[in-house]
Amino acid sequence: SNKNLKLYQRMNIDDGAGGAPTSDEYPNYVEEKEIISTYLHNHTTLSTTTGNRINPYIPTLRSIKNRTFTSTPVIEIPLDELIRWDGIRGSDLASRITKNTLRYRDMFCEVVDEMLNNIAPDDDDDM
Repeated sequence: SNKNLKLYQRMNIDDGAGGAPTSDEYPNYVEEKEIISTYLHNHTTLSTTTGNRINPYIPTLRSIKNRTFTSTPVIEIPLDELIRWDGIRGSDLASRITKNTLRYRDMFCEVVDEMLNNIAPDDDDDM
């Protein structure tokens, strides 16, 4: 009946169920790429060989750029490292990654491609 339809429509409006997402529900992908870039450029881990803090991604990127890899290079981004890197931005980003993994994989690839474009072959300086 018409009465039930109005009640259903009111319920959808009141609780947000079934409505179109608002713009503040979508992440700003430009900002997301900036966070990813900052992470890939600035994240460090403790080297087990030297005891110094190093960026774990630079050697892999350098081997890709210089074509010196012996097996297919993989850049793995553990979500727990992302969270440890920045408790707020990293945690929020990790949460969004789990909800839209393919989109974020593509964004990481785009950032890696940009980083590779900034590495000169056989360059020993950091990017």
